[in-house]
Amino acid sequence: MRRTRSPSPPCATSSPPPRSPPSLPCKPPSSPKTARCSPKNPGSFSLPSPVPPLPSPENPVGDRLVGGQYVIHAEAQVTTPWLPDPAAAGVAIRAMPGHAIPGVEDLSMTTNGTLLAGRAQRLMQAGLRRVNISLDTLQPERYAAMTRRGRLDDVYAGMAAAEQAGLRPVKVNVVVVRGLNDDEVLDFARQTLVSGWHVRFIEVMPLGADREAREGVYVPSAEVQRRIEGVYGVLETAPANGAGPARYYRIAGAPGTIGFISPLSEHFCFRCNRLRLTANGLLLPCLMAEEGYDVRALLRSGAGDQELRARVLEAINAKPAGHRLAQEPKGASAAPMSRIGG
Repeated sequence: MRRTRSPSPPCATSSPPPRSPPSLPCKPPSSPKTARCSPKNPGSFSLPSPVPPLPSPENPVGDRLVGGQYVIHAEAQVTTPWLPDPAAAGVAIRAMPGHAIPGVEDLSMTTNGTLLAGRAQRLMQAGLRRVNISLDTLQPERYAAMTRRGRLDDVYAGMAAAEQAGLRPVKVNVVVVRGLNDDEVLDFARQTLVSGWHVRFIEVMPLGADREAREGVYVPSAEVQRRIEGVYGVLETAPANGAGPARYYRIAGAPGTIGFISPLSEHFCFRCNRLRLTANGLLLPCLMAEEGYDVRALLRSGAGDQELRARVLEAINAKPAGHRLAQEPKGASAAPMSRIGG
């Protein structure tokens, strides 16, 4: 077994003990093609820091990290992979044979949406089925400031193109940050009524070099829910939309839904079925994993499908029973979300 530490060593404390393999089929691996965001993803907000260089034009994506996909999906039960936005990383969109990988039940992508308008149809034809839009504000000026150069109209155009192409449901991920965008919670909730959006409010996590600053801006999901119910009444429970960690609700009469993803206030590790593949080829069994399983080295050494399958199963079997973010936030990962694939 070959393990390699994550780019920036996460937990300073020891990880929780491994658990049995998840009973649900494993969801990812989610995999960022590059640590850069185009423009900066609002959900990965951070203090000013150097931006890693893009890969060279001669070798834009160092390695093809899906070489063993058939073995992984069929035998390791990775049935619903998640992808980052290939357009944002400058990666060409190529149609998959037969428009799907055998054994894959679902294929979704998380994107800031700014480049989606001109690519949604091609992505659908290439096998994509759903998109998640990272959007932390509905105010154009605030959006431009948060993303450093983004245009909110581009996001709306991308969402419309995704709907038209059949990439449904389009989910909107909102990381709620106190003092930055928590004053827009009701505005996002209203969109589930008037526009049929599926909005998911996500608790900010103490990850990245500025994790101590994040601790002061944390807003628990229960507070967000109270604010919404104070205006719209008690939320109705809605059916789960996928196998992810979100709890879903609905404002009475709303065509859209409201979801809460609560990694700190409501521990959901016991039902987590995700792996993460970093841009430099490390397979992480957990967002807070101290060590990763080196897939890139396997591919470069000419390893076959069985060796790759074994490496993936190692990562699945190493999934911990839980994390310690709530008790030991300073022991959280120092790697930013853009590098982990969160």
